[in-house]
Amino acid sequence: MDPPPDGSQDIPVVDAVNDSDTEWESEQFSAAAESQLKQLGQLLDDPGAITSDSLSSMVVPDVESTTLRPREFDDRFRTVSMTVRRGLNFRSGGSSRGAEAFAESLRKMSEPLADAGRIHSKFKIISVQTIAASEVSTDVIFQRAGEQPGGSFQQDAVWNCIWNRIPGENSAGTVQLRQVSLLEYKEVLQSSPEGHTFSDCTESVFRNEPTFRQQLLPGIDYWRSLFQKQYGVYPFGHHGIAVGDVNNDGLDDLYAGQPAGLPNRLYLQNADGTVTDAAADAGVDLLNRTRGVLLVDLDNDADQDLIAVLEQVIVFMENDGAAHFTEMCAVPTGDPGSLSVADYDGDGDLDVYVVNYGDRLRSAPDVYHDANNGGANVLLRNDGNWTFVDVTEESGLAVNNRRWSFAASWEDFDDDGDMDLYVANDFGRNNLYRNDHGRFTDIAPEAGVEDMAAGMSALTPV
Repeated sequence: MDPPPDGSQDIPVVDAVNDSDTEWESEQFSAAAESQLKQLGQLLDDPGAITSDSLSSMVVPDVESTTLRPREFDDRFRTVSMTVRRGLNFRSGGSSRGAEAFAESLRKMSEPLADAGRIHSKFKIISVQTIAASEVSTDVIFQRAGEQPGGSFQQDAVWNCIWNRIPGENSAGTVQLRQVSLLEYKEVLQSSPEGHTFSDCTESVFRNEPTFRQQLLPGIDYWRSLFQKQYGVYPFGHHGIAVGDVNNDGLDDLYAGQPAGLPNRLYLQNADGTVTDAAADAGVDLLNRTRGVLLVDLDNDADQDLIAVLEQVIVFMENDGAAHFTEMCAVPTGDPGSLSVADYDGDGDLDVYVVNYGDRLRSAPDVYHDANNGGANVLLRNDGNWTFVDVTEESGLAVNNRRWSFAASWEDFDDDGDMDLYVANDFGRNNLYRNDHGRFTDIAPEAGVEDMAAGMSALTPV
């Protein structure tokens, strides 16, 4: 086959069986480029250290770059404490050449973080577009955030990076940036006297709770190496957590599902922000493999009841208001996963939607991007007195219902007073079911929200 007229060539396909010592050329290049981007990220964590000398090992002397932070913006989202801005008109600004000019572009990009602390920068290569004898073009996601005296600041951008390749021991050789062009840019300004809205406080919260260190921290691979196979410690994890005030003390508590053979944990929050495990006393130290869990009021008595997916059964447990739970009923259903609730029929109580991903170990999607042979999702109508009825078929939710679903989210998307349903699917197109007085129609295609597979989660707007 003749090479393309621009001199580029296809990435060579390597037969891993016949040439096990040879890596994919793109993989070798990515490793070399990621190493350089990691160094650049470390440099950007300290903007004051950005000089042409500090960049010399990462860029060619005549490196070319566009502006990396636009001068014009429009607000895409604004609240009292947060503003999201998108950069405008930055592609018509031309480019500059040389290591010092590139350093100046990086310094100008860093100006909003001049007074920031705890800056963290990260790059990720998302595509290798062309490979030629001495040149590679890639798209790269850039993210950086830092704490400021009055809040925090975050930058999100997409760069096109063109690299020079210098021959070396492997096919990637050494790589250096030859050109950087800004493709997309947005930034987030958040106002808070504490800096970041969210900070990792895991160690502080669990510091007095040994079960967290002994059971949750080791991870799935550790427990799979110890447990007997029949316990079914699956490699995928997917063990659910739920948050709710189960003892009515005004503090949110945490329920955590675990693999088969390890007891689920109910961590009650103490006044000082630490937690104490009370699963055994509460009667919820269940030993079955637990996936989806929810803490919600199912019987309208103003306390948080528990729904837990145990193997192929969904268990419903009543809370007495003081964090003591009693099993009230159990509903078998396929291979249940995550749970979501809403009063879809407007009768005053919460109904339950259950996603059934499918048999991960014994089957596979029939078409990667448009599969419809996974587990069947289920809508359980709450009829009161701890009675839940499968109404999937009669409600219209059996349509496009086997798409290897991961999560679902309820929201009144069309503002007509009833709750609609969005389903994120792994190997099938996503669903948006419009609710018309308790009858659902999948309108994802006309709404333009199908996507093409790999849907992992769904979040209800607030």
